[in-house]
Amino acid sequence: MRLLKLGAREYLAAPFDHPAQKEAVTGIARLRRAEPATAAELGRIIAFASAKPGSGASTLAWQTALALERRTGERVMLADLDLAAGTVAYYSARQSGRSFLDVLEQAGQSGPSGWVAPAEDGRGVDILAAPVKPSEMPFDPVRFRQALDHLRGRYGWILLDLPAVFHRVSLLALANAERTFLVSTTELPSLHLARKAVRLLGQLGIGADRFEVVINQAGRREGITGQELEKILGCRVRISMPDDHSRLHQAIALGEPVEAGSGFGEAIDDLAGRMTGPARSERRKVDFMMDAGPVFAGT
Repeated sequence: MRLLKLGAREYLAAPFDHPAQKEAVTGIARLRRAEPATAAELGRIIAFASAKPGSGASTLAWQTALALERRTGERVMLADLDLAAGTVAYYSARQSGRSFLDVLEQAGQSGPSGWVAPAEDGRGVDILAAPVKPSEMPFDPVRFRQALDHLRGRYGWILLDLPAVFHRVSLLALANAERTFLVSTTELPSLHLARKAVRLLGQLGIGADRFEVVINQAGRREGITGQELEKILGCRVRISMPDDHSRLHQAIALGEPVEAGSGFGEAIDDLAGRMTGPARSERRKVDFMMDAGPVFAGT
């Protein structure tokens, strides 16, 4: 994983048989055919992964994608990488004919023929939903990186909605993401898995500057303080999302953003602000929220 972050694209393991070497050379050739792009032109990759399935990472990814588009005006892509049980299409109320599998298939091609048009959500966020038929993600690190570079050349922001963090596809994605939000609730099984995930990320060389734990549905379990959460998880916890079930349920039913003035809506906007910095007209508001909490506990 550390070498992937440093730019490695191909691996050969003993015994170095001819088919393996040929496949490695083919992968390198595909990379050399990719469209060139400077670092300044490439979009930023943000990953959302749950410590335990059902912790709400997909909901946060969708709502944050909408907030990023409003805040930046840049093109935003939300890609569902849970090809077996992804829910982005449901949350966005958009059934896409394209999935990340299509991008993988075309990633090695250059020119317009190498691009697949995703579903447009009508709010400036494009969607790559999970395929209608549950599928497996081919484990091809070279083609996977090519697909991400393909998206980075076309979007200012690429948000990845991942399977649970321990899935191999999630670990591969985290190696390529600039920032990861590990989502947990305050339920004890979720916290237990979040602690294991934090340790795993450290072992893989993903430093604390590249991921943050997000406590979702904060307030459902009373009696656990911020300090106790940090002791359990072994890292700082600066982001907690309020439990705003009624407004969130309405937004999900309509496929719409959560009401901006609600507690959850403000927390989502602040989450987007952590990625981009506050919009000029909102800096005083965000500074006040940072000081006052409780959205960002411990700051």
